[in-house]
Amino acid sequence: MLNEETVTLKGSPGINQDLGKNSDNLRYLKKKLFDRALSSATVDHCPDSDTKNKVEPLLGDDANNIAHQSSLSTTSDSLILQDEVLGPLYHQFKSWSSRPLEKRYPIVFFQHRDVLIHDPSHREGHGSAQLLCVLGVSDAGKQDVLSILCADSIDESLCYQVFQDMRDRGATHIDICIGDLPTGFAKAAQSVFPGSDKKLCLYQLTRRTIAKVVPEDRIKIESMCKRVYQATRAEDASTQLFDTTAKWEAMGYREIREEWMFYHNGILAYFEYQLFLKKFIVGYNIFSALNHRVINPIRSGKEFISKEALLSLVLLGFLVPPRAWKESVRHWPPIFSEIQDFRNTRD
Repeated sequence: MLNEETVTLKGSPGINQDLGKNSDNLRYLKKKLFDRALSSATVDHCPDSDTKNKVEPLLGDDANNIAHQSSLSTTSDSLILQDEVLGPLYHQFKSWSSRPLEKRYPIVFFQHRDVLIHDPSHREGHGSAQLLCVLGVSDAGKQDVLSILCADSIDESLCYQVFQDMRDRGATHIDICIGDLPTGFAKAAQSVFPGSDKKLCLYQLTRRTIAKVVPEDRIKIESMCKRVYQATRAEDASTQLFDTTAKWEAMGYREIREEWMFYHNGILAYFEYQLFLKKFIVGYNIFSALNHRVINPIRSGKEFISKEALLSLVLLGFLVPPRAWKESVRHWPPIFSEIQDFRNTRD
């Protein structure tokens, strides 16, 4: 698992000089590192002249040419490597992205977030992209971030590349894939890891649903979502789903009613699993493992100077997880036992 001991500062003399006598103080070290990395990776929402002054020092002599191109996110690695903080982090990201994986993962989660990437070709000055994080749980119950990607969009081709990359790095078997991604996600998983069970990510479905309602209804809607997938039997969940979606339509939320009814079979498919396994999967959030100094700017819509800068910052956020994050899954023995029972019923 990623951990704070793997954070290296080689090639970052500016940080080491700033730390001085406090270089052994890990708390100060982490705060300083995050502050400097975040400052280098993001563009403040300010007048164009100020934005230009902030971005150009990182891009050097290529800045004027790049300003006329389609996007800063398409620039070469050499540009991000010029920064004394992001450069070493991006070197580490590239090495980390090619590290070997374990052969078997009982569960793999695919979750994504919308992000803003600086792009002078857009009228708003930025374009939207998708940050995709992949996390696997090993037979021993250890949680490990396997891949981090940033792309303009997530489609079947990208999903296939992610799965193939996992196989090329040593993974040979996945029991359960959880993702709220395009329909091609299941097809890509089946082509690379045949026999794996594909399930809709209910956490992401719920989060997307809450984002579509007015703020004063969000707590109520979230509670209604949970009542559907926290039912004890598939029959109860189906009844609850029909009742809940009818209430949503009466509240004026026809769009989310139609979405949940579209995923009716995907939601009920979770009841193939036993209690501990189902409970663990339905509420799982990869981004809870991401340090708050990184996830908060993403949530608040901060604009990042490039995809490479974002990836470097996100890696740092996983390297130094929140204190509450536990590497080992709680109640893993009964969960793993239920996964083995599920394997046996499918074999």
